[in-house]
Amino acid sequence: MLSTQKLQEMELKLDALIANAAHLRECEEDHEDCSALEKAQEKLLNDLLILNYSLDPVEKQLLLRKTPRLYARLENKISSLSELNERLLKTTPERFIKQARVHRRPINKKQP
Repeated sequence: MLSTQKLQEMELKLDALIANAAHLRECEEDHEDCSALEKAQEKLLNDLLILNYSLDPVEKQLLLRKTPRLYARLENKISSLSELNERLLKTTPERFIKQARVHRRPINKKQP
């Protein structure tokens, strides 16, 4: 796949992620089961990351110079998706948000 085609595919994935995030927010506001939408969101995000990592960093720089408008659109869509996700997390009850736990083990200091 050509690099510009990959960027266009990334744009389509972002459009789908944004639309799905909006549906997911509506679903959670209605207190319905949203597991299918969550799985679709995870798959779309995974597909987007695979596309992103398939581009060589040097190739990305060349594409940025060749297609600055496309990159600008992608950046706008990424920020829109970030805002939607942020709003989604704010409406999610805290009991459903996973939190990292840090387990501390005692340090055994050996005497020489």
